[in-house]
Amino acid sequence: MTIEIMDLYCGAGGLSLGFKEAGFKPVYAIDNDPLAVKLYNKNVENVAICEDIFKVDPADLPDVDGIIGGPPCQAFSIAGKRLATDPRASLSIRFVDIVAQKKPRFFVMENVDGMLSLEIKDILVKLFQKAGYNVEVRLLNAVHYGVPQIRKRLFFVGFLDGNGALGLLPSPLPPSKWRTVRQALPNYEYQWYYRHPRTYGRRAVFSVDEPSPTIRTVNRPMPPNYKRHPKDAPYIEGQVRALTPQERAILQTFPPNYVWEGSKTHQDVLIGNAVPPKLAKVIASAIRFFLG
Repeated sequence: MTIEIMDLYCGAGGLSLGFKEAGFKPVYAIDNDPLAVKLYNKNVENVAICEDIFKVDPADLPDVDGIIGGPPCQAFSIAGKRLATDPRASLSIRFVDIVAQKKPRFFVMENVDGMLSLEIKDILVKLFQKAGYNVEVRLLNAVHYGVPQIRKRLFFVGFLDGNGALGLLPSPLPPSKWRTVRQALPNYEYQWYYRHPRTYGRRAVFSVDEPSPTIRTVNRPMPPNYKRHPKDAPYIEGQVRALTPQERAILQTFPPNYVWEGSKTHQDVLIGNAVPPKLAKVIASAIRFFLG
């Protein structure tokens, strides 16, 4: 049975790729970033358009079984101001509006864990429920599902008929089974790598024998005058570097043959904003089983 989906705010395609690998068929995707659309069409499915989602009439969108997407989340991240009144919250509201008008069998919306403690989360749930959906909200950590990265994200999953799909997720992996950077990047030449911190009050050097911290949109080289942080992994000078965009993409579980183009900075933003395809596939597989 073919289960068709559309991806709103599709980015470079991490969420869609996971669903495609679980047997879903992307038939439409939209993003306002031309490079993201280009990469999506090249790597996932040639169905994405570059457009402002507020300029699209939902009536013109295809009828699909499921709507998925990750509205831009800076308004709710710990790096942002965490204000539910931030105008960017309207991007999530727009997702709800399209779901409410198209009435797919299910939806999946992803956002940062910072939304969990904000009023906007409850507002979104009530809007989805008003549209007729049974809604589950679950905070998931990607490292629990085979992603070599500690990455907590909030997922809203809703069905017109029934609920409980997230109860079908596999049991979270225990720490002894978490995948490490070394396992994901066996050819990385050093024991340590540099991950640019939000502030210099945080550690920045990590061992390859642990999962990566969250892959962020910012990726800078190690400053020549970098001062060791007390919690840095003990490293040897000259044997540590920042990861490349391609290496970071692999830690996000994009396949090694995924084609990346554009400037390094732009690639880093698209990679850091993506849903890890492996995590998306786990969620998609539970939904597919639930749909029968």
